[in-house]
Amino acid sequence: AVGARAEVKLPKIISDHMVLQKGVALPIWGWADPGEEVAVALGGKKAVAKADEKGRWAVKLGAPKVGGPHELVVATANSTVTVKDILVGEVWVASGQSNMQWSVNASANPQQEIAAANSPKIRLFTVNRKVSDKPLDDCFGSWSECNPTSVRGFSAAAYFFGRYLHKELDVPVGMINTSWGGTICEAWTSHEGLLGEEDFEPILQRAAKFNPNNPNQASVLYNAMIHPLVPFGIRGAIWDQG
Repeated sequence: AVGARAEVKLPKIISDHMVLQKGVALPIWGWADPGEEVAVALGGKKAVAKADEKGRWAVKLGAPKVGGPHELVVATANSTVTVKDILVGEVWVASGQSNMQWSVNASANPQQEIAAANSPKIRLFTVNRKVSDKPLDDCFGSWSECNPTSVRGFSAAAYFFGRYLHKELDVPVGMINTSWGGTICEAWTSHEGLLGEEDFEPILQRAAKFNPNNPNQASVLYNAMIHPLVPFGIRGAIWDQG
């Protein structure tokens, strides 16, 4: 309809079953109509923001207590989004290539490991593989509880790391797997990160011709698979580069 207002939207990383990082100011962001006021509430913490001229808004909330489940409610005058089953604990990004993409299904003792992977307080998010010549605002993926179905194709290194943390710290753990086997380091590096270094000039020159089917180009994986995650609150990252 003419004049219809857009519904408030959240990025894929902020969705049902997610884990939020404990002990930090949590960035929550998304999109609404330009100038629209957005109210955000989580575990008794509240904040209000106004969408900028491009419709983007962002707030920072104090983290609720470790554990959960919590609910996140994001509301404008004409729409509301509720994110359910949120846990608070430790969040790590697992990225790179080669062994980081290697799945639990292809690891040692896969049947035994998969059958034992009933850990509802470990949550898994896999970023769908994609390339882009420009930084993207969002990625594709969803959070799921760790169970024999969800863990099968998940990064083995990320899962075993998260399982160890969960056992040692006794808090919920969220693992974000954003990896692609056989890819080069500069593909995972931002354009800004490659600028100003003489050794990287040939890399940037090669990047002038973008090929949408080739993940081995400067910054294309950073743009599509890291940049959309950047504001999210994490404890740290683990990396494998063969």
